[in-house]
Amino acid sequence: MSLTRSQAMASTFLLFLPIQRRNGPSEVAVEITGAAFLSLHPFCDVQRCTTRNIATLKTWELIIDESIDIAFITESWLLQNGDDAVIADLTPPTHKTVSFPRIGRRGCGICIIFAKHLEPSLSHKKLAVTSYEAAETRLVFYDTSITFICIYRPPPSKVNKLTEKDFFTEFPDLLSSYSDRPGDLVLLGDFNVHFEVTSNTGAKHLRNLFNDHNLTQVVCEPTHKLGHTLDLLVVRENYPCLQSFLVKDLALSDHKAIFFHLLIQKPHHSKRLITTRNLKKINLSVFQDDMATVASSLFTDCPDSCLVQNFNQSLRQTLDCHAPLCTRRVTDRPSSPWITDDIKDAKRQLQKTEKHWRSTHLTVHRQIFTHQRSVLKSLHRSEKRQYYRARLSDCTSTRTLFQVADELLGVSKDPSLPSSIPSSDLPDKFCKFFDKKISDIRSELDSSDST
Repeated sequence: MSLTRSQAMASTFLLFLPIQRRNGPSEVAVEITGAAFLSLHPFCDVQRCTTRNIATLKTWELIIDESIDIAFITESWLLQNGDDAVIADLTPPTHKTVSFPRIGRRGCGICIIFAKHLEPSLSHKKLAVTSYEAAETRLVFYDTSITFICIYRPPPSKVNKLTEKDFFTEFPDLLSSYSDRPGDLVLLGDFNVHFEVTSNTGAKHLRNLFNDHNLTQVVCEPTHKLGHTLDLLVVRENYPCLQSFLVKDLALSDHKAIFFHLLIQKPHHSKRLITTRNLKKINLSVFQDDMATVASSLFTDCPDSCLVQNFNQSLRQTLDCHAPLCTRRVTDRPSSPWITDDIKDAKRQLQKTEKHWRSTHLTVHRQIFTHQRSVLKSLHRSEKRQYYRARLSDCTSTRTLFQVADELLGVSKDPSLPSSIPSSDLPDKFCKFFDKKISDIRSELDSSDST
């Protein structure tokens, strides 16, 4: 199936690019531009990879640049407590994150990043399985109901004490529990089975299970650099929403990404008109000369009100000459305040090197592309560091300082009403509380005056 940009109501999914690493986390991201998934293995040192250097910035960029609405990450290596800062660094301002960490041992874990405008339509839960990891995400929107099951099956080893028999004893129960449920079903993830090898025992078992439950595995090409199909996209037969899919090497890992489109409706971002001036491109020396000319022409014998009016008019005309007003329609979404023109130029250069590599498929051009991506990542990190340093330096009170710190650390302090008091009694409770507080303050003031 070829990948084409779908029409108005279509959606794009990036399936996974799971990570295989010995001592570090692996990632699977998913895109939904109506509906989309991407599984991503970050480009990093496989031997020395931790969650903090797992290309959280690259994942963040990818979600924004590709308009990814949902991202599934396997082997996130996120902890049950204490990783709020990592999650905040991983999550764009337009998205939220739900993490299902591995309990009792480090490693593994499933993380789901989704667009905020989909939050009312989504529900998430971790499934109770032992021989593999699985998380359910259910999308209910208008007349659409889709259940996504993200799966990561660790390779059997003496360390984890898992066997292939354990997996194929437990996995059929999951398929049976979802086979009769209404709505569409999508299974995606890293199964760690050489599915393309017809003689492979695990692949045979999976094919038989999928056939028994009227499911179809649609990925028919290698998803790993060694030529194996480890990452699967499984849907129900004659799946009406699946439009197309594409296996694509993003040069982020030894796994490829799988993009797919679903035909569903989703909320659209609102648009608005903005008017701006590009003050950064003003030639300061020429602007200073023009301002000196304006200032010299204002020293005339006229009333002060007239002088102010003439000055404002002359200043506006000079500014219009150097930085004219520009009105345009933009999508109303949060932006990264530390994005500079240098970062935009580096992104354009990255796109050029990627296009060149994909046209030649030469190793040297891939190396140039990955080097340029490292340059962009370093620039991104530097600008973000400078931005937050400036914000911390500008803090004039303890409150603003802690607000910036909470933003950096991903600490959420959304105000909430007391759950122990019925909502019908809350107004009276608030009134009595503040009446008592005012009375106590007056009593203290009266007692201090008398003394």
